Amino acid sequence: MGATRIVGGTRRLLNRRPRGATVRPDMTADKNPTPRRRRPTVLLTGLLAGVLGAALFAPAAAQDAVARHDACLERARSDPQQALEDARAWEVEGGGNAARHCAAVALEAAGDPGAAADIYSDLGRELAEIDPPFAAGLYDASALALLDAGRPQEAGAMADRAVALAPDVPDHRITRARVAVAQGDEWGAADRLGSAIGKAPDRADLYHLRAAVYRRLGVLALARDDIDRALELTPNDPALYLERGNIRRLAGDDEAAAEDWRRVTRMAPGTPEGEAAGVHLQRLPGND
Repeated sequence: MGATRIVGGTRRLLNRRPRGATVRPDMTADKNPTPRRRRPTVLLTGLLAGVLGAALFAPAAAQDAVARHDACLERARSDPQQALEDARAWEVEGGGNAARHCAAVALEAAGDPGAAADIYSDLGRELAEIDPPFAAGLYDASALALLDAGRPQEAGAMADRAVALAPDVPDHRITRARVAVAQGDEWGAADRLGSAIGKAPDRADLYHLRAAVYRRLGVLALARDDIDRALELTPNDPALYLERGNIRRLAGDDEAAAEDWRRVTRMAPGTPEGEAAGVHLQRLPGND
């Protein structure tokens, strides 16, 4: 009945990245599918301010730059090395911040998150006074890349800057929680997720994530409260039943856990959630 019998969990505060991009590791140490979120949206007005200057207000020039940036990002998904070459050539031509941003995305897609993080953070510093919320998104992107690069202390500094510049954005607090887990501070992660819930009390994914952290900490009553709240908000999400099954299993209620996991296999066959639930069912006593 120990935690080692639970295959799933939450070391993935997953980014819901654009199609074709890589996904990030989860938030906790096991392999359970968990709520996903997008990388902070690239606000092209902020980037193009550095690219075009006064020409930002010339619609044709701005439209061309937006189109080129979009094309560069799309190429980064399919051919990051070519996108990196294109971005560097564009920067030489005067592409400025938009070209640098695309270079960062391409570097990250090509497997060099540390170099990408440095560009994101440089852009964040340059744009912090011009557009603080946009700069916060860049700092958040830097923090996520730094986590991928195995640099959690630096990631924490970037995530703190993101929260400071945009304190009402829950996703920046999620990133800070991910950093806390990477630093071995799961209670700190729970606190950060609590502050995110305070900003967005109707987001089921936040309760799900905190429930998974509480489960890992062994505080099953709090985990149960959070997963129940998440299910009230989104009762048709199989990932929530998967997590509730995990919590029930650790609490010693194998019958209820099996009921949740069977529900997941019916709701989401062929998905990561359904596959994880099937593994859990096979590992219950009597199914060895």
